[in-house]
Amino acid sequence: MRHFLLLCFTILIIVVSPMSTSANGTSYRQEVSLPTGQVIPMEEGNVSIVAEHLLIRFKKESARELLIKGSPNIEAEVNVTYELFNKHEIEQEIPIAFPQLGQTGDWQVRLDGTNIPLDGAVALSREQLIGQSPHYEWINPRTGDSYDISRNDSFEKFETLQSKTFTVNLQPRTKQILQVNYDVNVSLDEKHSLHPVYRFDYLLHPASYWSDFQNLTLQIEVPFDAHIYTNLDLEKVNEEMWLGEFETLPDENLVVFLSPRAGILFNNLNSRGLALFIAFVLLVSFYPIGRWVKKKFPSQSRLISCLLLLIFLGSGYDLLSHKIVGYPFTLLQLAYYILYLILILFLFVRLLKK
Repeated sequence: MRHFLLLCFTILIIVVSPMSTSANGTSYRQEVSLPTGQVIPMEEGNVSIVAEHLLIRFKKESARELLIKGSPNIEAEVNVTYELFNKHEIEQEIPIAFPQLGQTGDWQVRLDGTNIPLDGAVALSREQLIGQSPHYEWINPRTGDSYDISRNDSFEKFETLQSKTFTVNLQPRTKQILQVNYDVNVSLDEKHSLHPVYRFDYLLHPASYWSDFQNLTLQIEVPFDAHIYTNLDLEKVNEEMWLGEFETLPDENLVVFLSPRAGILFNNLNSRGLALFIAFVLLVSFYPIGRWVKKKFPSQSRLISCLLLLIFLGSGYDLLSHKIVGYPFTLLQLAYYILYLILILFLFVRLLKK
């Protein structure tokens, strides 16, 4: 038994050691996607955005690495509805660019219900799209702490941004509805926290190039349990929806950070070392607690021992089935996880025999 516990402790030390050096030597995913954003007219004109409704719906797909749950894959489904008004007395043909710098899919552009084909792409300058208030720092939505991923990441280094283009014909002195729908990947940081942090940037600044802009409605939907942080002032309508209404264009671009909830005990921890240490404490305390129960409640010891078994197995699963350390230490975590389950069952059988 002592050899088993010594082995567990050794594995724990090996796995926790990289944590003291900010996880150096482990491969945590850091995927920085460039932002997407508002439509921008490619020619000067007298066309305004009378109203805009921006709906961003996040979608989550669970991922697994062997028996260890990896960070889920999250996409943003973007649905934008613009109410455009052509102030001219004649029909206007307006070439429009739409920044879409991350990996996108399921594009659809419609004017008054009629599909509009994408006809090309154009490179727009960084300053033209982002404006004077870039939001470089990351925010952990669980703690509110801010941090930087890297001063060399793709978000800060780009000079121009590729943008899809299309052309619309706007009738004179008429309000028309332009709809743009697509899916886009979001940024991910696994390194700086026990729980992954996701980031989505939506550029609002390009709307300032229209002759006028007003009445912006922002709606964010997260149909799964998660911690949320936004840099703009949005009201929480319910557990899945946040809403904000702005009469004029906000000074900042929209940035959303989210971190999905995971487990019960695991969800309330923010330290990798603490998560692994608690799993170790559970393992070494199971047998002594079981022995104490047998002495204190001899007539009910079997029932209480069974309840303890369920609690300790459930707690171990809650902690160790989630990704705590990066590859290759994930393999050690997997071994520790399997060993934990075997030892708890072994100790339970030993308790029943004595």
